[in-house]
Amino acid sequence: MTRKNKVFWVLILAAIIAVCLVAEMMIRGAENPSRFAGIYRDGELLYTIDLRGSTPREYEITGANGGRNVVRADGNASVYMAESNCRDGYCVRRGAVGGGAPIVCLPNRVVIKLTDYSADVDAATGAG
Repeated sequence: MTRKNKVFWVLILAAIIAVCLVAEMMIRGAENPSRFAGIYRDGELLYTIDLRGSTPREYEITGANGGRNVVRADGNASVYMAESNCRDGYCVRRGAVGGGAPIVCLPNRVVIKLTDYSADVDAATGAG
């Protein structure tokens, strides 16, 4: 085998490995890395929801200034703001999320944060 053939096959093998790694990263990203949702009011944790295979549940939160929010975990690893009495309703229009940016109802000061760890574990130290 000549040197050019060896280089060719090494490059082909490296390309195949790179494609496999990218495919694995895409598949893992689609699996929803956020396994927990924390529901906060005024920065205080009210509920921690395990989104992995959870049964559908509904949480009613009384927000600031008498605001009312209803959060639903649909059982399919996502959570959404089902109802809110705030004026703009942006949090309801945001829809279901299973990862990424939090859902925020600013007038009622209610936040849904999605994480890949349980909220009862300190993220910096790992202490519970």
